[in-house]
Amino acid sequence: MPIMNILLRVALVVALLIGAVVGLTVVIGRGFQADIITYVTNSMGYGDVMLLDMGRELRQNLTQERSMDGAPLWSPDGERIAFTSTRDGSYAIYTMKHNGSDVRILTTNDGVNVPLYWTQDGQQIGFRSLVEGVSGVYETSSNGSPRIVLWFSAVLAHAEWARDGRQIAFVRNISEGGFHLYLVNADNVEGEARLITEVGGYFVDLSWSPDDSHIAIISGSGTSGGFEIDVIDVASGVRRRITTNSDYKAELDWSPDGERIIYSAQNNLGLYDLYVMDADGSNVRFVVDGSSPSWRPR
Repeated sequence: MPIMNILLRVALVVALLIGAVVGLTVVIGRGFQADIITYVTNSMGYGDVMLLDMGRELRQNLTQERSMDGAPLWSPDGERIAFTSTRDGSYAIYTMKHNGSDVRILTTNDGVNVPLYWTQDGQQIGFRSLVEGVSGVYETSSNGSPRIVLWFSAVLAHAEWARDGRQIAFVRNISEGGFHLYLVNADNVEGEARLITEVGGYFVDLSWSPDDSHIAIISGSGTSGGFEIDVIDVASGVRRRITTNSDYKAELDWSPDGERIIYSAQNNLGLYDLYVMDADGSNVRFVVDGSSPSWRPR
C-alpha cells in the first residue's frame, strides 16, 4: 500500500477518534439529554474513571493516570465528579469537571478516603476516611476543612444522604444480628435513629431513589451464593426483592428519573460488568465491562 494512502488512513482514524471525544463533550453539555454515567475500568491494570453516553455508545477516559482511580460520584448539578485516587501516594479525594479537567485534591491525610455523597447544595462532599484503624464519615468543602459527621468504627458499614439533604441512611453491623439499616436527621446526627429494616448477614451498597421514597440495597444472607437487590419503602419499611439470579453484585445507582437501576455484577472471570434494569427488576440488559456506576443528574 502506498505510504500516502497509509498516512491518509491514519489521519482519518485520528480525526474520527477526536470527533468522538469532542462529540461526547458537546453531548453532555446540552441540557443532559442523554443517559450519561461514569464508571471504573481496570483493563490496563490500574483503575480509570470513564464517561459513557449509553444511548450513543460514546466513551471517554477522564483520568488517564497510572494510578488507582475509582468511586466516581456526580455533584447534584452534574458539573463535577468526586473520586478517589492514589496518584499522589495515598487514597485521596479529588474532584474534576465532567470532562476530566480542573482536577483538585480535597484530602491530604495518609489514610484511605472514599467519597460517599455530595450535599444537596454541592458545597460539601461526605467521605469515609480510615486512618490508623480509626474510621469515620467526614464532610469537606472545596477548600478543605473536614469535619466529622459520623464515627464509623467497626460497626458502621455505609452512610448516604437523601437527595433532599434532610436524612442520612446508614447501615450498622449489629453483632450476631447482622446488618441493620437506619435513618437519622442530617441536622441532628447524634439524635435518635429510626430502624428501617434488618438487612441480613452481609451488606454491600445502597442508593436513594431520586424522590427519596425508596432505598435500593445490595445484601446477602451469607448462607447461599451471591447478593441480591431489594427496594425498601422508606415510610413503611416494606422490602421487595427485585433480583433473583444469585450473582455477586457490588454497587448500584438509580437513574435520575427513578425508572431504572444500574448495578455491577461479577462475571465468570471474576471481573465486573455493568447492567441496567427497570426499577421493578425487569428488562435487564448489559451495558459495559466495569464497576462503580454513577448516573449523571439531569
